[in-house]
Amino acid sequence: MISIYAGIPCRYTTLLQALEQKYGESLTFEPGCSDVECKNASQIEAAAKAAASADTAVIAVGLSQSIEREGLDREDLKLPGFQEKLVMEVSEAAPGPVVLVIMAAGPVDVSFAKNNSKIGAILWAGSPLDVTFFMHYFQVVDLLLLGIHKNTQRKCPWMTCI
Repeated sequence: MISIYAGIPCRYTTLLQALEQKYGESLTFEPGCSDVECKNASQIEAAAKAAASADTAVIAVGLSQSIEREGLDREDLKLPGFQEKLVMEVSEAAPGPVVLVIMAAGPVDVSFAKNNSKIGAILWAGSPLDVTFFMHYFQVVDLLLLGIHKNTQRKCPWMTCI
């Protein structure tokens, strides 16, 4: 997700790239949707199958400028296309913790996920508008993902520990 407000950054790291750097060969990736509009549900089954054999499932969904930008408003706050179906089916298939990452500049209704007991964390990644501030953006996302297990000894004044 790259914003148009500050131009195109000289370098950025996607969430997938950050997870690949951290977990290497042990990471399994299935796209679930061919693009952010997610008009076709044909890839959801493969994503759910991958989640069924994962220790932790990370589901990244959200919006892009093809959905929302200056001069292009959304009609509602729901995730586009079959993204909600993707979240529900992947989370249902996952035997372990599920982390939902929402990547969007604007608000998104995640009440369907909030009420899903299989989803242990919902992380709104927002829109990295300031390239300097978000230089290690997805390394921070990765650190947050490491805190998804319950740890009563840990103090988390700046985040929610589950």
